[in-house]
Amino acid sequence: MAGESNKTVWIVAVVIGIGCAVIGLTHTQSDPPVLTHAAAPPSQPLLPGRTNQSPSRAAAALTSRDDVPRKVEDDSYVGANSCVECHRANHDTWSSSYHRTMTQLATPDSVLGDFNDVEITSEGNRVRLWRQGDEFWAEIPNFPELGRDPGQPYVKLQVALTTGSHHNQMYWLATGKSRTLCMLPIAHRVKENRWVPFKSMFLTAPSPGFEHQIGRWNNRCTQCHTTNGKPNPLSDYAFDTTVGDFGISCEACHGPAKEHVEFQRGRKVKRLPPMKSEDDQVLNPADLTHVRSSEICARCHSYSLPAKPGLPATDFRPGHEFAKTHHLWRNTKESIAHMRLVAPKETEGDGSIERILNDLFWPDGESRTTGREFNGLSESACFTKGTLSCISCHQLHQRDTEREPEEWADDQLKFGYRNSNTVCLKCHDAEDYEQTRHTHHAASSTGSLCYNCHMPHTTYGLLGAIRAHKITSPSVKVNLETKRPNACNLCHLDKTLQWTAMKLNEWYEHPVPAIDEDDRNIATGVLWSLRGDALQRALTAWSMGWKPAHKAAGDEWMSPYLAELMTDNYDAIRQIARASLKKMKGFKDFRSPFLAPLAVQKRDAQTVVQAWLKQPKDFSTESRLLIEDGRVNLTVYKRLLEARDHTVFNLPE
Repeated sequence: MAGESNKTVWIVAVVIGIGCAVIGLTHTQSDPPVLTHAAAPPSQPLLPGRTNQSPSRAAAALTSRDDVPRKVEDDSYVGANSCVECHRANHDTWSSSYHRTMTQLATPDSVLGDFNDVEITSEGNRVRLWRQGDEFWAEIPNFPELGRDPGQPYVKLQVALTTGSHHNQMYWLATGKSRTLCMLPIAHRVKENRWVPFKSMFLTAPSPGFEHQIGRWNNRCTQCHTTNGKPNPLSDYAFDTTVGDFGISCEACHGPAKEHVEFQRGRKVKRLPPMKSEDDQVLNPADLTHVRSSEICARCHSYSLPAKPGLPATDFRPGHEFAKTHHLWRNTKESIAHMRLVAPKETEGDGSIERILNDLFWPDGESRTTGREFNGLSESACFTKGTLSCISCHQLHQRDTEREPEEWADDQLKFGYRNSNTVCLKCHDAEDYEQTRHTHHAASSTGSLCYNCHMPHTTYGLLGAIRAHKITSPSVKVNLETKRPNACNLCHLDKTLQWTAMKLNEWYEHPVPAIDEDDRNIATGVLWSLRGDALQRALTAWSMGWKPAHKAAGDEWMSPYLAELMTDNYDAIRQIARASLKKMKGFKDFRSPFLAPLAVQKRDAQTVVQAWLKQPKDFSTESRLLIEDGRVNLTVYKRLLEARDHTVFNLPE
């Protein structure tokens, strides 16, 4: 595929909407030589003809360059600035959302990472970052795809665009070859204010070296991280990319607005009140059926493929039938055949389809990773038999004044829907479904929140666990068949799978499946963290930092297992385990760099175990936790660790 330089991007090359989810990393002075951070030489003098600029002028300077993607009015897309004339309140709430900042020009207003003359070294490769007036620059390892002097080990490139601003932020560099961008191989973790390697943010098999991913933004990220983005490939590694708007703006959801704007401006000149013309293409998703409104979100929030070979993703228009331009991909023979039709190069070779399926879906077809919510929703009875849609729960414009914009923007849930059964009780009678006789949990507990049982945290993304959007019921049988953790044990990590099976049988008459000896006698939290595959380990590590799990299972036993996960061979799992450990008593200020050499990782893990052994505990014997007299049963512990599932994961987000 033209413009793709890394073999690991194979799925991005075929699945519409998989770009790079908001990505970001962090860096501290305590990090070891594997990832070192030092002051760089003083900033270079301003280039000839450049002066210090205000952020707005900095953006204008970037858009005037011939090696940065262009913003154009095309296909009746006129840009969000045209909407503010009449829709100030909606424009303001959109401005507070992370949709707006998904892609931005790299200006002092948008860049969150530290470019204050820093130098970072990882795996022997050096990256130097500095600011030059209102421009941001990076010196990174050279790469041959652009035909640069192979004798020069490093190349200096200007930062053109940013992606993300919520959890993570990554950066795209102008290569000087047409409008092609490459990736800064490190990214910024927003909350921790640190730099780390880009690849460490994903649940991907360990691999050496940096990734430049030349042309990835042009060829793939544009499809979901901009409005009306068009790659416009010229040749290998060369693009003349254009966008209607950087970021996800008004017309991504309401449709191209040229005719609407011209019509309303004409009425304004004539001093006539606003009205809707018969030919108006602009729509309100709330006025559509639950299927059509959700399909607007599906354009980006799904695993999908072009409906026909060569059909551009930009052919979809809000309000149109999704199936006419996109094939919603599922783990079915039909979808596999369709993929071979529209993306033959990416699916050729033995096992290629199987690798794609393994990375995208659990064995029963549920999505493994975040950002593909429509795949799950569209298979839920609440959608197929009812009228549940994306906007049943989510609100793209904040309507309440009780919350700060940042709180609303975090998940864009409607006011009062967080920690609430409100949306479920619109169809399901509270007398039947919100009572203890159905939930078997106290009314005030998190176990009585519908989504904790029916939308558990079984998808991976953003260095954590995200709720599944296929609405199902807990099932030990499915757990055994797919290896996907069940909702009950993601809270009750201290209980066995046998315990869950017996409870579901007692409460809902579920048949008790055949369960092996370990699943009958050892807690799921122990088994998933020791013998589980990488995705099970990641979800378990996150759940060990989840407050409802602490309340249900207790947390005084978890530290030794988090210590083990701190030495995992997947960078992401080590990061998640450290974050959860810091929520444990006595470890709030514990510092342990996840990219340290293995010897340092093991030393830090041993420090955690030794500190845990000294802590007072509320139990003396818990055999299902492998804890006897306050210590871990190392014989069983090592046996489970030796039985670990080493299935390779490279999960796209």
